[in-house]
Amino acid sequence: MIIKPPVQIAFAGITDTPAALIDLAPTLAGGLGIPVPASFKGHDLSPVVKGVSHGDVKREIYSEHDHWNILRQSVRGKSHKLIFTADTDRNTFGVPVVDGYELFNLEEDPGETHSSSGEDEEIRARLSENLRIMDRWMVRHQQGAEDVKAGPLSDDELEMLKGLGYVQ
Repeated sequence: MIIKPPVQIAFAGITDTPAALIDLAPTLAGGLGIPVPASFKGHDLSPVVKGVSHGDVKREIYSEHDHWNILRQSVRGKSHKLIFTADTDRNTFGVPVVDGYELFNLEEDPGETHSSSGEDEEIRARLSENLRIMDRWMVRHQQGAEDVKAGPLSDDELEMLKGLGYVQ
């Protein structure tokens, strides 16, 4: 997240704590000293930006987008990013896709040019489970729980979603 306020506001800094668009409104409100409304989703990262806190470096961010009519979903932490894609064999940039997944070690490969999906099975399994939980929640959120036949989310799934800032 990059924030550059006017000089009069002492609210600027650099952090490698994962951030998402959902964090922008609470972070701006917190940085300006405005109480963050309970209805805001996401996290107030203003203490991290101000250097008061180091933030939750274990935090993971979920994203979803359509890239050239190919749906991609991802979960990204500080050190790794897992992408689930409808691409087969190789993605549009020539990176190998294993069973629909691309796993990148962001510390060793920040440009995401070498998928380590077949090499880091433990990390891939953890991130793919978090991606599955987030996908279940997104379906419920978009359609309403009464339309989904997958059953209720478990306590662990709800805790993971709380950690992401999607539920309270």
